[in-house]
Amino acid sequence: PNAPLLGLEVNEALRRVIQEPATSWERSKFESVAREALDFYHRGQIEALLFPRVDRETRFIFGSFPLLAEVVQAGLEVYFARERLRLDPNDPESVERYLSKATQAQAYVETMRLNTMRGRRRRAIQDHMMPTGRSKWAHDYYCYRKDSHRIPDATSGRYTVNPERAGWVRKWADWILVDGVSINKCCQRMLDDSGIRIHRSTMVDVLSDPALIGKFYAYTTKVVRDATGRKRKTHVDENGWLLVYENPSQAIITHEQFYALRERFQRNKENSPRNT
Repeated sequence: PNAPLLGLEVNEALRRVIQEPATSWERSKFESVAREALDFYHRGQIEALLFPRVDRETRFIFGSFPLLAEVVQAGLEVYFARERLRLDPNDPESVERYLSKATQAQAYVETMRLNTMRGRRRRAIQDHMMPTGRSKWAHDYYCYRKDSHRIPDATSGRYTVNPERAGWVRKWADWILVDGVSINKCCQRMLDDSGIRIHRSTMVDVLSDPALIGKFYAYTTKVVRDATGRKRKTHVDENGWLLVYENPSQAIITHEQFYALRERFQRNKENSPRNT
């Protein structure tokens, strides 16, 4: 609605919506829209790029600002509707207003992120429910939200065994421990028998997950960002894991099998050409 106040007319056919969680920013999505806008500009279809407000563009300012600068340098004008602001690199007042709003947005996002993390940890420690519904290949997750007004039961916010996939996991364990099959050959046998392609790293991750013996941990991995804002998942040391709950009825293999597989994978890692 503020577009006319800025002297702009919005072409609805060229409107683009970027859907993101409140506390994240995906460079690839933003960059795709920025490139598309430049293409429209070079073809004479648009003269300006209009954002609803500053904070939707600055969830990760170190990634977004260079892209915005590139857009402005190409000749495309950039506006923010709520603030009635045109970003002009040659106007110190314009840049100062933009940076002030961007800084506020960064602080707001960080507060939301911290509150979300505290809430998730409280859910895990106090309610013994998984803080997130991260997928597990051999288990199904039953989502539960406190604001759903649904009375929680034994499965709420927890995992239950997927019978079909659990059957395959037991076969993998037998193939490796009894038949002496390598991980690569195990993946090939899975493909031949079921038509399902499993990458070796996925199979190792599944067979290394304590959920197979009924122990369900959180915070076993973490996501880090590089300088461009791209996300990368890394594994956390076992000492940093949080045991949310135990449920032996949801175990898929025996403790003996699980730790034998772990030992096998550790030997493979030590004997890998990368470590020799």
